[in-house]
Amino acid sequence: NPRPIVPDNVKILQPGNGFLNSVSTRAIRDFVCKYEKATDVVWYGLKDGFIVRFAIDSVQARAAYKPNGLWVYTIRQYMEEKMPRSVRHVVKSRYYDYSITLVEEIELPNESVKYLVHLQDDVSWKNVLVSEGQLELIEDRKKL
Repeated sequence: NPRPIVPDNVKILQPGNGFLNSVSTRAIRDFVCKYEKATDVVWYGLKDGFIVRFAIDSVQARAAYKPNGLWVYTIRQYMEEKMPRSVRHVVKSRYYDYSITLVEEIELPNESVKYLVHLQDDVSWKNVLVSEGQLELIEDRKKL
């Protein structure tokens, strides 16, 4: 299972350790409203806000909030079988010989959802960004 990367300097915010009170009420309200079916919820305190890691229907996700509780982004991580068919079609029509190893669905305020798709074949790894049906090659590395 892909796991979100969390910096070492975060405080894990759990009931009983005194830190959970530092999470903005606005952030908690927004999170509960947006992700009412979230499970395995863990909040992390950063110097410039909060990260909350959670799962919905076995899809791993993380959301970021500013110290004042404003939502910054949400990233969901899943495998090819959970990606939208339209996004899969855009990627596979260009990279049909590549395996999709991970999909990161990126949601930002006032923007359309973007998909960072990680691909590989026998000789290379590629990361492509799909946004509004358009495909952009972001990274291309050869395997050693």
